[in-house]
Amino acid sequence: MAFIGCGKCNIYYAYIFALVLFKFLSDYLEGFNEKEYYNRKDDETFVDFALLFGYHPLMKNLVYALSALISGIILYIIYLKNEGNIRDSFTIETALSIKSQIFGQKNYYIYFDIILTSFIYVMNFILRTFLASLRFDAGFWTIEIIFIIYLSYKILKNKIGNHQIVTIIILAIISFSIQVVNSFLPKTNHNCKDETCLDEHISDNNLYVFIAKKFGNYGYIVLILFFYILHFMMRDYSWVRLKYLLDIKSKPMFKILLYIGIIGCILVLALLFTVTNVPCNVIENVIKNNTNNNITYIIINNNTNNNETVDFVRQVCGLIDYDESQKRLTFYYDNYKIFFRDYRNSQRKIVEIIIIPVYIIINIAINFCSVMILKYVNANAMLVNINFNYLLSRMIMYIKNKASEEYLTITEFVLLELCEILAILAYMIYIELIELKFCKLDYHLKKKIAERATTDSKLYLDENDDENINEPLNSNEDEKNEENKNDGENSDDINDDNSETNEVN
Repeated sequence: MAFIGCGKCNIYYAYIFALVLFKFLSDYLEGFNEKEYYNRKDDETFVDFALLFGYHPLMKNLVYALSALISGIILYIIYLKNEGNIRDSFTIETALSIKSQIFGQKNYYIYFDIILTSFIYVMNFILRTFLASLRFDAGFWTIEIIFIIYLSYKILKNKIGNHQIVTIIILAIISFSIQVVNSFLPKTNHNCKDETCLDEHISDNNLYVFIAKKFGNYGYIVLILFFYILHFMMRDYSWVRLKYLLDIKSKPMFKILLYIGIIGCILVLALLFTVTNVPCNVIENVIKNNTNNNITYIIINNNTNNNETVDFVRQVCGLIDYDESQKRLTFYYDNYKIFFRDYRNSQRKIVEIIIIPVYIIINIAINFCSVMILKYVNANAMLVNINFNYLLSRMIMYIKNKASEEYLTITEFVLLELCEILAILAYMIYIELIELKFCKLDYHLKKKIAERATTDSKLYLDENDDENINEPLNSNEDEKNEENKNDGENSDDINDDNSETNEVN
């Protein structure tokens, strides 16, 4: 007997694989979030290629929100074309509408629910992009499975099966322990021998020292961890709540995408305008040095004649604007003026013009696949995409950097990749692509539940068939008894009539 088997591959699982593919293509065009703007070049090779969007977090968010809006419009057009067929059919949404009309119920709450959920969803991907721009990962994402299962239980009333408990054990205990150990190890190794070198290469420290040195205070450790946990909770809540709206409330996909697109475009444009006019940091008296195609910015200190190189790793924002006449270096989180200026001055403008529509179409596909997964699979399946992409992108960048420990230590690489692999296996167990057939871990699988239901229904039908076989026999006996009784009564009546006749004679 096999202890592990393959589950039935639902046709809707194809959207998971499609999402992985489209998200990988999107990450590739953005440069896998590994590109530094200050060292950007127009003559990038195929391996090094990155669109301008890869250096502009909010511009990237704007494309994603706009793609959601376009997806919603496309689905709405399809909906209008099929409106005649939909109108003639009786759907759950129609039933709820009729119910609200009969009982005088208002739909204000459900529309408020869609708006609030879409707002949380938008804020989540804005916050996620900001955390990714910090160029380090302080998120203990392995505990995210607990959030999703709990929210699915509370909102969707999903029961926790044995195989799902195994998923929790793998992720929340084994993988989480690996992540905790990994957080105390340095990310890179520049062979530092003293504290001065460790201050210069702060990524040679463990995660907590790295955060403290980057932001200048150990208090930021708690704040950064809080933002990561908040990001996980917002993402999980919005996913589960969107599935509730799609499944339980039977809201059409185009409405969900339209709300996400409209709210996303409004919020991102407001933030983009704000951060364009409010820089993160300004450094005066800076000169630009380009030696051996390696760009550095040096701060000139006229008082002490002790010049120092600008450390971009310590900066919160990565987008820069250098004013050569004023010798001023300004840091921005994003800036649409710089984006359009770089686009006008780019030597590969034609390449950008060709690829940008492709990038938008890829994001349209990402939005569509995400909604289809939420509707027809579950929120947990969305996490498979994230882990696959981290696994592949990290591997590609590690190979591209020739396994240099100045980019990522081999220990860090192995532990991080191991966590991704364990997570993918755990999610496959959760969505029942992998079946564990020992210790009754397959008892709550949908396939087993369906088999038990079929068996129970057959037993019920067999019992009813036995009763139905006996019923005709009993009814025939009752009919015969009734006939005999009637015959007896009739014979008595005949005898009485004959006796009366004899008396007359």
